[in-house]
Amino acid sequence: MGPWSRTLTSIVIAAVGMWAGVSAVLKTSFASKERPVSVIGPLLIQNESEWNHFKDLLHTAKKAGVDSVSTDVWMGIVQADSPDTFNWTYYERLSKTIREAGLKWVPILSTHACGGNVGDSVNIPLPKWLWTKGEHFISEGGNANLDYVSYWDTPKVLPYYKRFYSEFSRHFGSEASNIPEVIISLGPSGEIHYPSYHSHDRNLSLAGYPNRGAMQASSEGAKKSFREGMLAKYGSLAGINRAWNTSVQSLDEVSPPLHFKETQALFDTHLDSQYAQDLFDWYRETVIQHMKQMLGMTGEVFNKGEMKNAAIGIKIPGVHWRMDTRAAELTTGLLSLNEKAEWNDVRKGLGYNKIFETLAEFSSKKKVHVYYTAGATPNGNKNSLAASRAQDLTEAISTLAKKYNLSAGIENALAADVTDTSRIKIIENLIKKEKFGSISLLRIEDVMNSRNMVKTIQKINRLPPRFSSSRCVIRHIAP
Repeated sequence: MGPWSRTLTSIVIAAVGMWAGVSAVLKTSFASKERPVSVIGPLLIQNESEWNHFKDLLHTAKKAGVDSVSTDVWMGIVQADSPDTFNWTYYERLSKTIREAGLKWVPILSTHACGGNVGDSVNIPLPKWLWTKGEHFISEGGNANLDYVSYWDTPKVLPYYKRFYSEFSRHFGSEASNIPEVIISLGPSGEIHYPSYHSHDRNLSLAGYPNRGAMQASSEGAKKSFREGMLAKYGSLAGINRAWNTSVQSLDEVSPPLHFKETQALFDTHLDSQYAQDLFDWYRETVIQHMKQMLGMTGEVFNKGEMKNAAIGIKIPGVHWRMDTRAAELTTGLLSLNEKAEWNDVRKGLGYNKIFETLAEFSSKKKVHVYYTAGATPNGNKNSLAASRAQDLTEAISTLAKKYNLSAGIENALAADVTDTSRIKIIENLIKKEKFGSISLLRIEDVMNSRNMVKTIQKINRLPPRFSSSRCVIRHIAP
């Protein structure tokens, strides 16, 4: 064999070896399902007929290429009677039914209530005893919210949340291999935000879509927190007066806007004031601190034991309207006026950087999966009343997830999205263009009854593996 023959043989052997390596990557990519598809199950299955129907839907979903089913695990069911009583009977049957259909289970540990809001077909209140531990959000309309304990009382109820999480982890630990992820509830509807558009404020037109939403800072806990925060920042009442150019005589007068007229005046004429900057910075910081406390507790529970390999999912709401003024995101606590320079820059996250920075801190200890819950919603006419920029916000969420190396998925806001061909196409394109790595579809029956949505799931499953620098590296080895 001459030198050229030996060289050619070496090249062939190297090529075969390289293909074997690439083939292994291909197999790994397909096996690990880089673009997992999840469907969201019923809020509650209430009789044998519904259980049988659910089983049929699961088998249809499996055939369609769905990987997992996400369901709420309602604290209001499990601990309805007392903080010391845990009834897992319903969820034992639920998890077994999903597992026997060959699907994974993604539980949502739901420390929020169900009932009275968009898509709520059943009523599942929080345990009555929980309201003896923490207070309600109180809106500018004077209405008490029943969906989630006020963020200002998170430290008081955190031990009860922790026990709920811990008992779940212990009880279902033997099923850990079938639970790839646990989603935690960070607020009303399970999403991180104030309940500025929820049914307790139905008597306020401003709390309905697509208006600015109602502020939720009129409780005693909120007023106390605001006073303490401003005193810590400015040192004294005199310092507060100098900063705000006011002449209040007592710390009792240092307060968030408590009623509609005060709040509306703030939005109409005073959003450029130091008071407004301090108010919304404090309001959003309360959200951030709640996130940190919840994530810290979650890590303590799920960084050990049989579920230590499960990812932690969180949901960011799609508050995509009134983006001409960003008023809706201010009242829901997603933005701060102090970061206004970032509000119109998609590359900087449209003002959501702080939320992702907080998630990134936690993700250094535990894998985080972020869901954006209006991924199928198109941009609206910017001159319309709604002033929606839903897809701009979707792009910003994707950009921030990549910046902080967080796993991100999209969820549709409404069940009707999975029957709308234009919105289905949005979902498909977001996955094909690698803006997001997974989808979660609302709800299983609507998805399985939509021929176009099922076809899209199958298309997504046929996409080739992603060859990015973080997933496949081929190095040149010198002779």
